[in-house]
Amino acid sequence: MPFAYFKEKIEPLENAKISIASNSLQYGTTCIGGIRGYLVDGKARVFRLEDHHQRLMNGAKILGLNFSIDYQSFKEIIKELILKNTPCTDFYFRPFIYSQDMKLGPKPVG
Repeated sequence: MPFAYFKEKIEPLENAKISIASNSLQYGTTCIGGIRGYLVDGKARVFRLEDHHQRLMNGAKILGLNFSIDYQSFKEIIKELILKNTPCTDFYFRPFIYSQDMKLGPKPVG
């Protein structure tokens, strides 16, 4: 898919980059989801989006990541990504929440 949601906006995938010094890359403090989507009669359908959103938010909370997005906003982002990426087959989203903090230490700051 050529577009991603990154730093609160839809960006070309090549612009979505994080530093190798980020806490999440150094310590694995990243919350990752996996969301399947299907094309059914030419229309995109996403499997159990609300459940995926809830798990992602719970994971972020457990890891101590300071991030939250309400379900309606999350749903709108997914819709916009589908429209921008125009999938021709079944598709898959891999949302993740990470800490951009550059301080070394196993506890994420943001």
